[in-house]
Amino acid sequence: MRLQSLTLHGFKSFGDKTTLEILPGITGIVGPNGCGKSNLSEAVRWALGEQSAKSLRGHRMEDLIFHGSASRKPVGLAEVELTFVNDGELAIPFSEVSVMRRLYRTGESEYLLNKAGCRLRDIFDLFAGTGANPRAYSVMDQDKLNHVLTAKPHERRLFIEEAAGIARYKQQRSETQGKLEATRQNLVRVRDVMDEVRRQLGSLERQARKAQQYKALEQERRELALALVAADYVALTSAAARAAEEIGRLRVDEEQLGVRVAALAGAEARQRESIQTSDHRLSDLRQSVHKIQGELERLLERREQMGVSIRESTEEAARLETEIRAMEQRLVGLAGERETLGSALGEAETVAGERAAAAQALESEMNQHRAGLGADRERLEALRLEQVRLVSERTDLVRSAAELREREAQLLRRVERLAAELAGTEAEAAQLAGTRETVEAARVRAVGELLEFVAERELLEKDLGDREHRLAGEQARVAELRVAFAGRRSSLESLRELERAREGYGAGVRAIFAEDGRARLRGVVGTVADLLDVPPDLERPVEAALGERLEWIVVERYEDARAAVQFLEREGGGTAAFLPLEYLAGGTNGHGPAHDSGDGPHADDPGEIVRHVARRVRAQAPGLVRHLLGQVLLADDLEHAEMLWRRNGVVATYVTPSGEVLDAGWLRGGSRSANVEHSLLARKRELRELETEVDRLDVAVTEGQARIAALDAEAAAFRSRIPAIADAIKAGEAARVASEKDLEQWAREHERVERHQSTIVVESRQVKTETDEASSIRE
Repeated sequence: MRLQSLTLHGFKSFGDKTTLEILPGITGIVGPNGCGKSNLSEAVRWALGEQSAKSLRGHRMEDLIFHGSASRKPVGLAEVELTFVNDGELAIPFSEVSVMRRLYRTGESEYLLNKAGCRLRDIFDLFAGTGANPRAYSVMDQDKLNHVLTAKPHERRLFIEEAAGIARYKQQRSETQGKLEATRQNLVRVRDVMDEVRRQLGSLERQARKAQQYKALEQERRELALALVAADYVALTSAAARAAEEIGRLRVDEEQLGVRVAALAGAEARQRESIQTSDHRLSDLRQSVHKIQGELERLLERREQMGVSIRESTEEAARLETEIRAMEQRLVGLAGERETLGSALGEAETVAGERAAAAQALESEMNQHRAGLGADRERLEALRLEQVRLVSERTDLVRSAAELREREAQLLRRVERLAAELAGTEAEAAQLAGTRETVEAARVRAVGELLEFVAERELLEKDLGDREHRLAGEQARVAELRVAFAGRRSSLESLRELERAREGYGAGVRAIFAEDGRARLRGVVGTVADLLDVPPDLERPVEAALGERLEWIVVERYEDARAAVQFLEREGGGTAAFLPLEYLAGGTNGHGPAHDSGDGPHADDPGEIVRHVARRVRAQAPGLVRHLLGQVLLADDLEHAEMLWRRNGVVATYVTPSGEVLDAGWLRGGSRSANVEHSLLARKRELRELETEVDRLDVAVTEGQARIAALDAEAAAFRSRIPAIADAIKAGEAARVASEKDLEQWAREHERVERHQSTIVVESRQVKTETDEASSIRE
């Protein structure tokens, strides 16, 4: 073994990763003081496990990490790797062995052996006796050389032993002596424990009785647990009852909703009656409108008649005006005639004398004319007054006619407006009727959907309660299975541990089946107890018949048995008996009767009950049953065995169910412990039964968990659907409330239309009254 390379990174002055290849021979490292030569030897010692920071010229281990400089940053870890060439001196199957140690600034450190994490103890054990350790002679500084030169004889002896490789064996001897001392102490304690156990045997018996009481109490506890589960079931049943009460309350709410729906239906009927009443009133209004239209037509006819009268009055006024103009023209003619008469009078006055008689006649005639002229003037004045009166009357008539026409136009417009409003109210009433049908349909649909959602929620809650009930039952059953599984598995592990430790076997058998023995020996099949499959009722007879042969080790060949014996002699592991399979000639394969050839023992008396043990025992090795049990017969009891032995004279071994053995020349029997822990066959049978039971319980638990998962998934699915149903119920309730509000709005609109129609009726009556007044005024 030699050091092949040294790799440093972050260790003291080596900030960068540095690798030194060390060739065979002598390698010298030369340099001035302070360049880091001593750091190399310290790195080797540190990598091999040096734990003292002061011996490495530091105060703390963190001082070994490169701290940086003015131009370099510090690093976070120190790492040293040593690579050795292994020529077989190291007990490890590698030609190269690398040892690495790392130290972080956080104080954490780790060791690696061939890049794999390991303990410092592993490195010490690997290099023990090779001189490659922090305190050995292979890594020495100047002070240590002086120490070697000035060392005392017993100190020098340590270096010599290390160089000779004796230190490793001394360390192993010390460890072995420590183990022996610990074993002695353990033996002392075991003896003390055995003495104490013997002394406390009565106490243990009492404890056994207490254990039986514990089993009884455990059974009671299980019954109480079942009672608790039953109580939980009762509680769940109560919860289900409460849920049923809640469902009943919801059903009462549903009935109340039904009553409310019935009330709304009654309100709807009343609204329908109101609509019918409104329809009747609307028909009355239509008749009133028809009457008003008839009155309007009559008023129009009267207006035409008044127009004719006005035209006649106008014509009369025109005639009177013509007469007035004619009378005015006549008056003008009379005035001209008067002027003419005045001229004639002047001429007459001029010739008065001449015509005195004529003057008097003319005077008389003129007076007559003057009297006629005054009458004409009075008549003319009367005509003028009559003309003024007629003109005033004509003006009044024209104004009255215009007012009547305007009033008739207003009445006509009011009639048209009332007709339009009436048509609008009829259309609005029709629209309201359609709206009411729509709103009522929406309300019925909302109530129906609400009832459907409530029913679906009840069904979901029922299904959820059923799933939760089944889930609780399944969880309780799985919990019991888990408890049983844990108990059986614990018992199984205990039995397996006993089997692995080969408790109840001799020291030689335990040594053969230990890890070291199995690794170094070949052809070991198992013990006789391992290879036999014995029915429970034959365990005690077979154990009594075979005795220590149950601990015999079955091997394949005789050479394997020789090697095992030499191994026990070499290791000092005790003694053991071996049975080579190659010597088991002429038997069956252990799966059929061992005496099919008829050469085995038998009972001459067919009436005697003699059962051949080998016929019911199976083995995993050919011929093993025939070899071990071929001469073993089972009798009912010891007297029966003695009778058969004396009567038949068969060379065989007789065993009884109680474990008594009768053979040629000797008898074995008596009282023995019934503790199954001392029975190898019973322990193996119990192990097989526990394995089967554990597998069955494991499958049952797995299936139960699958059922729990399925039920939980179903319950979760139901739970996930319930909020949606609740939201749908809320939405349905909101839709129902909205439909009821729409119905209320419809009722208000319907009432408004009725009021409007009533207003139209009143106004129509007012129009009729005004029309009558206009007719009377026109008349």
